[in-house]
Amino acid sequence: MTACAPGAETLWPSLYGKARAGDDRAVRTTALDAMATGEWELAPGRWQDAELLLWKPQTAWFSINAFYTAAGLRNWYVNFEHPTSRTGNGFDTFGT
Repeated sequence: MTACAPGAETLWPSLYGKARAGDDRAVRTTALDAMATGEWELAPGRWQDAELLLWKPQTAWFSINAFYTAAGLRNWYVNFEHPTSRTGNGFDTFGT
């Protein structure tokens, strides 16, 4: 289990951060394409408006992400990803 509160400092793919900051679907598509091909760089980010509770068995190829606000559960989804490995910066789910 992992939790992430609004305002928490993070590292995420730079194009993903740019896509989250704006409303340009082309940037989001470019970001997803870059992550899929492994052609991305990490950039500092700040978690935004919801509390995240993430459940991920260590060797699983998925995680379940639940997002909470003051009103309760906002939404959840299953994220398909590589098994988690520990790094000096935290956790890696991209399999690099």
